[in-house]
Amino acid sequence: MTELILKNRLSRKKLNSIIFFLRTINVDVEIKKTALKKVIKINPFADTFGMWEKRDIDATVLRRQAWGLETN
Repeated sequence: MTELILKNRLSRKKLNSIIFFLRTINVDVEIKKTALKKVIKINPFADTFGMWEKRDIDATVLRRQAWGLETN
């Protein structure tokens, strides 16, 4: 058995055309409609937001420390 999955939303007319074509070449067609899955975007850095908010430090100081440069 071969399974064909159409991921784009097709108009009823286009879908009927595809089904008609497949049936003309003796392919059994079964239609299963599935609900669209909701895509959840996860930001891995979201947990670090506000991490430095109560500290007296800024991005420039952090970069200098990370690169081992002077902090003056």
